[in-house]
Amino acid sequence: MKVARRLRATERAKARRARRKLLKALRLELSYRLFPGEAGVEATPYFQLEEDCHDHMVRFLKRLRKAFKSSEAICVDLRKVKRAVAGGTLLFFSELHRLKTIYPNHALRCIPPRDNTVSQVFKHLKIFDAFNHSSRVQPVRDDVVNWRSATSDVIDGKLVGGTLSAYESLKGEKSKLLYRGATEAMNNVVDHAYIQDRNDGLPSPPKKSWWLFCMEDEENAVVAVCDLGIGIPRSLPLIYPAELIRAAAAKITRGKIPADSAMIVAAMRLARTRTDVRGRGKGLPDARAIVDAVPGGKLYIFSNKGLLEYSNRTYTRKDYTLSIKGTVVIWLVPIKGLEDESDIN
Repeated sequence: MKVARRLRATERAKARRARRKLLKALRLELSYRLFPGEAGVEATPYFQLEEDCHDHMVRFLKRLRKAFKSSEAICVDLRKVKRAVAGGTLLFFSELHRLKTIYPNHALRCIPPRDNTVSQVFKHLKIFDAFNHSSRVQPVRDDVVNWRSATSDVIDGKLVGGTLSAYESLKGEKSKLLYRGATEAMNNVVDHAYIQDRNDGLPSPPKKSWWLFCMEDEENAVVAVCDLGIGIPRSLPLIYPAELIRAAAAKITRGKIPADSAMIVAAMRLARTRTDVRGRGKGLPDARAIVDAVPGGKLYIFSNKGLLEYSNRTYTRKDYTLSIKGTVVIWLVPIKGLEDESDIN
């Protein structure tokens, strides 16, 4: 009899667990369905701007902007996101904040990623907060909790300096070159990035915002700055005379109409700001100073359809089919090189 009772109790416990599992699955299924009038946007699996992922990321962001324009309720399906790296995640983060600024009364929710690491990233960077999504995931990975972010619509050197100096590797003399580059990128946003309409079919937000991510791991320090303005290829002709641009890009264009990547090279070779304020604006040449000072350092500049990689005093260019409609500047600097205080420019 006792054995029979134990067997029945075991069967009842199994049935209860099965019912709970079924109810949980049903609740999840219902949460994945779109509500009436809600626009659904499926995210690309890889939040990054390199190689084939670039145009997939751009198409996803275009769908996101279209959803905000066409509907007052949006659901972003993040289930398939497998990887979130600096450039692509920063661009998504920036677009999301811009859209919420333009449409503050829109209802926004998300279906969270299946990947635990990606969920940790979104929780730590408060991306889930933008969706009013409450996640039980706890950011614990070193390559997640070391990320920091900042944003503003003014030139705020203290904010940038305070964010970077939170890392031990970014407190030395060479790190001042990285601070200078990030600050100059911020200056360029305020001075140049928003001087015309972005031409994405949406109202212009009232603020000229920039966004910054930074982190360090055992080997590298990474700093990324983003703006959602008109991009370097569009802003350069508004700042410099045509003959100067042609001269700066002549060696790589050979008389042809400069591609976006060639315009970024031209910007790297020119050193004047639109404001003509003394002490302001060596422009993009300041961005490469830390890369020249630290062996193994790399600079990536994505702007509109162009990509420029700078390392070992050499430029490598690439042009994509689609435009990110803005600029993302990324520095990747070996920590060992930052700790070596010799040969500071």
